[in-house]
Order: sequence, then C-alpha cells, then structure tokens
Amino acid sequence: MDVGIDMDRTYGAFFVGYSYSALRHIVHTIFISALESQMACSFQGVLTLQTYTYFITYPSDHILLKSLVAAVWLFDAVHLGLIAQPIYYYLVSNWGNAAALTASTTQFTLHMIFVALPSLACQFFFLYRIWMFSDRKHVLAGILAVPCIAAFAGHVAIVVRIMRDFSVEKYSQQTKEMIWAISSSASADLFIAAALVWYLQKSKSPGVELSGLGPYRRTDLLLAKVVQYTVATGFATSIFGFAVLATYLLSPKTFTFIGMYFSFGRMYTNALLVNLNARRSLRESIFQHTETVRISHLRSCQNPPGEFSSMAHREGADSMSRVSVEDRCAACGADKRDRLSGQL
Repeated sequence: MDVGIDMDRTYGAFFVGYSYSALRHIVHTIFISALESQMACSFQGVLTLQTYTYFITYPSDHILLKSLVAAVWLFDAVHLGLIAQPIYYYLVSNWGNAAALTASTTQFTLHMIFVALPSLACQFFFLYRIWMFSDRKHVLAGILAVPCIAAFAGHVAIVVRIMRDFSVEKYSQQTKEMIWAISSSASADLFIAAALVWYLQKSKSPGVELSGLGPYRRTDLLLAKVVQYTVATGFATSIFGFAVLATYLLSPKTFTFIGMYFSFGRMYTNALLVNLNARRSLRESIFQHTETVRISHLRSCQNPPGEFSSMAHREGADSMSRVSVEDRCAACGADKRDRLSGQL
C-alpha cells in the first residue's frame, strides 16, 4: 500500500535520530548502525554523569542553581522517554500497518516542548551572566532575551498546530515556524556568546607591569580560560543550531533533520554543565600556574654577590613607590577576582 511517504527519509531518519540520543554503551559490532543507534541515549548518559559530578563537587551552590541543573536534566530525561514511545509504536505495535505511519503520536509531538524548555533555561542562565558582567544593567540582557523567548514560542506554536489533527504531514507545513524557532535560538546563542566574550575581555586588567605574578595577572589568566570555555560551549550550540536549520532547509518535507534535532536541547544542557563543572579546574590551574611562576621568579632573582649592593640600593630607592603600586593593584585585583568568582 502506497501511503505517499518516503520511509527511508522520514521514519528511517527518525530511528537513527533517536538512537543518536541514546546510550553508547554497546560495543562495536559488524554494522556501523549499531553505534549510531545509541547516540541520543549516549548524550543523556554523559549528561547524567556531568549532573552527578556537579552535585558531588559543588554541594554549597545556591539552591536556585541546583534546581536549574536538576530541571534541565529532568527535561532531557522526559524528552528521551517521549521519543522512545513512537519508536515502539511505529516499529512494534503497528508493524505492517501503513495507515499508522501517517499519524503523529502525542508523545512525538510533545517532544519539541522538551527540546525548547532546557534550551530556554540554559540561555537564561547565560543571560544572567551577561547581566552580572554588565553591572546589573538590563538593556543588553533584555534585548538578547527576545529571540530566546521567540524561539520557545515558535516551538509551542508548532506543537499546538500539529496536535489539532496529529498528522505527520503537518510537520512539512510548518516550514516558516520551524525556521523561525531554530534560527532565533541559534542567533541568540551567537550573540550571547559574543557578549560574554566582550565583557570578559573588557574585564581584563590595564597594562601594569609588576614582578612575579600579581593579582591582576592571576585574574587575567582566569579570564582567558573562561573566554575559552565560553567560545567552546556558546558558539558550539549556535553552530549546531545552524547545522540543524541547514539540514531542515535541504529537505523540509522529511525527517532527515530530526536526527540532529533530537539532541538540540542536550547541547544546551551540556554547555551549562561544562561551564559549571569547569570552575574548580579553572581555579586549580591558576593556582598551579601561580606557584610555577613564583618559583621561576625566585630563581631568576638570584644574583652574583657583586651585584647585591647595587641591587639593594636600587630597590631601597624604589621600595616605597613599588609597595604603594602593589598595594593598590592587590586590592583592585582581589576585588576583580572576587567579582569574577561570584559571576562564574
């Protein structure tokens, strides 16, 4: 019976997409598809490990931050269950029933909400960082919140329209809404990451040259590493979003894009958890670098006996001014470091 649906490019892509979101605990088999069939659960398994690591490593974090982490993990877990149900429905319960392939299930339709929810929650977390770095000014964060909310609204609109008659064909009729939702989210990610990088670069210290590794330099090293994490995670979600959009535009009447779309929300959860879990390693790396530079500086200050008196004379003449500068820099550097720690 011909139902007018390309099975390979719709439900075939749907199956591969679900498998991409699943656990990659299966060993290599003869067929490459055995690995691809676990991709969605694999991502969820990684996020579960990251979530566990977060709660073990940062038990003193604010209850709101802990609630955010728990919520986005729960959204992703529910999403995994929602995309598992239609797999069983189409390939087991209705095996051989061609008419069933033309209908969308409630779970399959609702899964889009649980892609949009963790995305919006994580985006607002990074908007909060922008608000903190901008000295609690609402303008930029408010502007960037608009496309984030618009993307969520686009996903909700698609779900509402499809649930009117639960037809698979409805997905191909939501082209404008799908483009709006994905492009808004990806564009927002791009601007959020760029704004964070700009504020972090702006927070760097002025060119004050001090011996050793002073407070300014330690803070700048921390900022440099935070910028790296921001670029790696913030721009990654944006690139992934545009890749999903490009895949959809190439074949809007099929489910080819769904393989990537299933993991769209998990990309945001991953970005959130990577940034939160990286805080301790960032501080430890700065501490290790500080100790290394101090030891190196002490060795470089060892002078021949003949040079000691002239060096002491020069240091005596400059001691008062140097101590004054270092005191001011220490106070300012410590203040910046405290502010940065609070914002991270």
